[in-house]
Amino acid sequence: MNVRTMMVGFLAVVSGISAMVLVQALRKPAGGPVIERSPVVFVVAEVRPGESIDEAMVEVREIPKEEVPEDAIRKPADAIGRAALSQLDKGDMLREKKLAEKGAGRGMAALIKPGMRAFTIQTPSFSSSLAGFLLPGNRVDVLLTTNSSGGTDDATGGATTTTLLQNVEILAVHTTVNTPTANKIDPDQARSVTLLVRPEDASLLDLGQNKGTLHLSLRNLKDAGAIKPKPATLADLNLVPPKPPAAEPPPSTPSVVRDLVMAPTEQTLAIRTLRGTVAGSDTVTVASRPGPLIRTAAPARLTAARRGSGPPP
Repeated sequence: MNVRTMMVGFLAVVSGISAMVLVQALRKPAGGPVIERSPVVFVVAEVRPGESIDEAMVEVREIPKEEVPEDAIRKPADAIGRAALSQLDKGDMLREKKLAEKGAGRGMAALIKPGMRAFTIQTPSFSSSLAGFLLPGNRVDVLLTTNSSGGTDDATGGATTTTLLQNVEILAVHTTVNTPTANKIDPDQARSVTLLVRPEDASLLDLGQNKGTLHLSLRNLKDAGAIKPKPATLADLNLVPPKPPAAEPPPSTPSVVRDLVMAPTEQTLAIRTLRGTVAGSDTVTVASRPGPLIRTAAPARLTAARRGSGPPP
């Protein structure tokens, strides 16, 4: 072997070693350790709420292990056949909280969390009060307005609005379960709203819908606190007609005391008469009036007795 051949072989070995070192340098950040990576499932197509995921919608990508959340889906088999609980855009990472349980089905039933219920209410003032800005995924308070059936209540004026439920999630607006790109729903299409509530709250909504009118008040998604609002009444709006003044009782009639006396009595007396020299006898009737018997009260206008007077002589 001549020197030229040896030189060519030496250069080939050096080039190979240099290439290996260069590849390792590219994979290893300068001045730091090797980044450990982990496989995670991503969606490669848009998935609507309630839609089941199939094999063509997902792919596995490796990302730094420190960026992988605890509930990330790591195998396609763990996602295929499960329904999306919310809108999934292309490139979103699949996580357990974004998917329904296995066997939960698809459509609206898959969006209902275990232990919860979906309840649809009619909101006649929806299109006018919120102008179509209620969207699936929003959170609202439910207000109930009732009117007194037995006439006007002096305390409330006959009508009361109370906060029936707070911080309730909207599953669908009419038949829309996916948030439109315009972030607005045609008010003419918003005939009803489906809410995600507890079983006992579904009973309250049904009773309230039959006894009054339900309205929705939109909340900020970050405002999850509960408050205790005071019920609003017509009296709070100063719309209660003033009560007529109560009739004053008639003034008391002054009383006087009158004397009640017994009726006069008659008494026949025998007397002797003398006419000239002739003696005789006769009778005479005398009326007597005794003094006061009892004292009683009588209206002044009926009193004619003389106070302090005694019996006639």
